Amino acid sequence: MTLESKNKLEIAILGAGIAGLCTAIALHKKGINVTVYERNPGPKTIGAGMVLWPNASAILDKLELLNDIKSISQTLEKMQRRSDSNKFLNEINLSKIASNTTYSNHAISRQALHEILIKHTIKSKITIHYAQHAAEIKKTPTFTSTTKIKSTPI
Repeated sequence: MTLESKNKLEIAILGAGIAGLCTAIALHKKGINVTVYERNPGPKTIGAGMVLWPNASAILDKLELLNDIKSISQTLEKMQRRSDSNKFLNEINLSKIASNTTYSNHAISRQALHEILIKHTIKSKITIHYAQHAAEIKKTPTFTSTTKIKSTPI
């Protein structure tokens, strides 16, 4: 794969996690040809819950992902910090933070977020090569010359 073909920029992304897939979707929306390489044999949608803060929601809205996220997430009104013995330490009023922004927070499982990203990646016809290992990356001195990535099956 080369970074630049005759008419169109091509980008290789190593890793099909949340960051890799968001990057692939964003670049694709800019008209850039993207290929994703992932070392796992298939989508790995495991993990705990997470909170997407308003700034993340704004970016996900620009990527046209926020409506899908809203349909399965919940907005948190407050968060509490507690000690190991469950003693209350302090509280953050998330509703107050949200009142100062256009976007709100979204509590979602990592698995659900990853599944939404995979769905949009497939819908965008972005190629993901699973069970691939970045065996070699050859870079030339300038960005516009050809940089090659060689991947091999794991």
